[in-house]
Amino acid sequence: MEPNVGGFDRTVRITLGVLALSLALAIGSSAAFSADTRLLSVVVSVFLGGFLLTSALTRRCLGNRLLGINTCER
Repeated sequence: MEPNVGGFDRTVRITLGVLALSLALAIGSSAAFSADTRLLSVVVSVFLGGFLLTSALTRRCLGNRLLGINTCER
């Protein structure tokens, strides 16, 4: 698969991925939520952050490919 994530798109994905992982850490260590809500929030945040960071670091996104979007400079 050819790279299709670049430039501003890549920077946004890295920023949002780090923020999502930070949110998972903050929610996981908080006592403000019930255990079930905390677990669900952490799982969703880790999944989202991991996806965003992986697509930014590999410069490949299946969603972009399916939609025909390519933000790499040529």
